[in-house]
Amino acid sequence: MFNTAYLLETPHQKAVLRLGPVNRHLLLPKGIPTSTVLALNTSRTFLDRDLMIVAYLPTDSMADAGLPKAEIARLSRQAGELTRKMHAITAADLPVTPEKPYGRFSLVLSGRGAATWREAILQEATQWQAFASRVSLFSETELALRRFWTP
Repeated sequence: MFNTAYLLETPHQKAVLRLGPVNRHLLLPKGIPTSTVLALNTSRTFLDRDLMIVAYLPTDSMADAGLPKAEIARLSRQAGELTRKMHAITAADLPVTPEKPYGRFSLVLSGRGAATWREAILQEATQWQAFASRVSLFSETELALRRFWTP
């Protein structure tokens, strides 16, 4: 749901359109390999989600690549190490410390972050509740439980 990606092909170039709250360009200072960011828009004027277009990198899944078990283990460990680095990123790693540093990076960078973690969690819960209502994910009784996390 948050990492929707589409392959875009033209006669001249391949690119990947990513939709969601991802700002991978922030990860470069941590030494995490990423695609080149071609375009980024967090204004939500085109869609109700952030969007990013990155350069296409031709790849094969490990399951389809026919790799030896030792190589799969090495690559899995490397992926785990990179994930650990991503999870260690904080607002202090940003080029400028934002006024409202809590929440998703895309919201923080666009000035729509939260001043506290409580506020950030309530923002997230409110978005999920709105989504759940639109798609009738929960019954009215279940939605009434929202009162326990309303500010």
